[in-house]
Amino acid sequence: MSNKAPPRINPDFVITSRGAIFLIGGFFIFGFGLISDQIILLLPSALIISFFAYSLVSTLKFSNTQFWFNISVASTMVRAKSFLVFRASVFSDSPRSASGVLLVNVSDGLFPVISAESFVRIDPGGEGSLSAMYLPPFRGKEHIESVSFHFGGLFGFFFMRAKQKLDIPVYVMPEPQRISLPWTVKQRILDDLIAEISIPVRGKGTDFLSLKDFEFGDEIRHIHWRASAKHQKLISKEFEEPKQLRFLIVIDASSPMAGPKLEFALSAAVELASALRRSTHSFSVLIHSDHSIKLLTPGHSIQALHRLELELYDIQSTGEYFDYQELRNFISTRRLEDSVVILISDLELEHTYVKEGLALLMSVVNHLFFLPLFTPGFGTLAYTKVREKTQYRKEEINYRRTVIEPLLFLKYNKRVMEYEKATAHIRGGMHVIMGYETNILLELHTLLRKIGRSARTRATSRFRSAGTVASAFSSEKANESMFGSTSVLFSGMGLNDTKLGIRDQPSSDEFPDYTGGAEK
Repeated sequence: MSNKAPPRINPDFVITSRGAIFLIGGFFIFGFGLISDQIILLLPSALIISFFAYSLVSTLKFSNTQFWFNISVASTMVRAKSFLVFRASVFSDSPRSASGVLLVNVSDGLFPVISAESFVRIDPGGEGSLSAMYLPPFRGKEHIESVSFHFGGLFGFFFMRAKQKLDIPVYVMPEPQRISLPWTVKQRILDDLIAEISIPVRGKGTDFLSLKDFEFGDEIRHIHWRASAKHQKLISKEFEEPKQLRFLIVIDASSPMAGPKLEFALSAAVELASALRRSTHSFSVLIHSDHSIKLLTPGHSIQALHRLELELYDIQSTGEYFDYQELRNFISTRRLEDSVVILISDLELEHTYVKEGLALLMSVVNHLFFLPLFTPGFGTLAYTKVREKTQYRKEEINYRRTVIEPLLFLKYNKRVMEYEKATAHIRGGMHVIMGYETNILLELHTLLRKIGRSARTRATSRFRSAGTVASAFSSEKANESMFGSTSVLFSGMGLNDTKLGIRDQPSSDEFPDYTGGAEK
């Protein structure tokens, strides 16, 4: 806030619509009584007018009084659905006390967003103050528009108003993720991601890679003495050379993403940036549609993260669709090849178009993690509790729940399966985000569990155990002539091999590490 003295304001007289009707009615009754010569009408109307005039005179005593305001805001940058605290104070040079309502208006430029008010009393030489919290619901730019002090008057017929217009901007940035994660969890997920996409390279580093025979030139401090004593020769430790990766967070800002999906995507971009800024890897945020491309490359400081949030406060959805060809050309032109791309889009495009587009991107990027948003989880279905109380009748609610929503979910579930088939070829993976109540890093962790080495290891161990069980049953089939067929026995009990989870002997092509159900 500026240190210069605030302007002093003389109050204005304001008559309300109720007061105008009351005053006009009093004069009308008084005039009608004069014309009709009915004293019974003159007396009450004269009392009304006299009472009104007395209150007016007592209120106008403050007409020469000067007021001034002071308003302080904790910060002009706030996240959506986070509290903004501000304090307004009013002062007076009157020797008399004044009581009234202190009012602060916040607007988005078109309509009032909030009017915080409080009844205050200004003593001579004192002040009246109002402290309030504002919860901005949406991302964008809003203004603390005015502050005013209303006092005097009677029964809401009129009042005196001292008002000062303000133009204090409040930048409402993307809202935080609904689930907050501690840094240790973020670091673990980021390490898993880097381990999935990086190929270990021997070199100088701090991460242990493997053991090897000691060679001339190896440092003595890297000798593994316990392994050397066991093998009766010098064994040295190898370390992994740290590799610098470049992450590119791509946000689909086309028209189908308008509304809650775009808000979640921008919030996810900030969350990913907050995790990556603590690493040594570079990252950029790319806002893309078929009409515009905006590339943001923040640094690794907390101030850089705030600048990124400030750049995202006015992003709007434009264009008709997500142009993969234009994105590929942009990546090649800006020399962003070999990046690890995290693409946040939706399920509105045809799966064949998405398959071709992802194939184009895979020709210039390192890995691609495709995270589409499940439209029913981010659309009108997310607001059923609010809408049920305000807009819909009971019959409409039942029809929507029993007919529309199941059909809509069925349609999008089929589309999810089509997308999974279309993205099976990409070097990375796809995972659908079902709704708000999550964190983008948790969704990325779920995707890594699907495609990661640990998931493949667990799958291989299950296949190995299945091969051992199948080998045992194959030996039982060899004695089928003596004891009868096991399948006939199980079918007589109402069971079959499928229900029991038993399969035939796996071939050596399907499980190359196993031959005849036994480990090589």
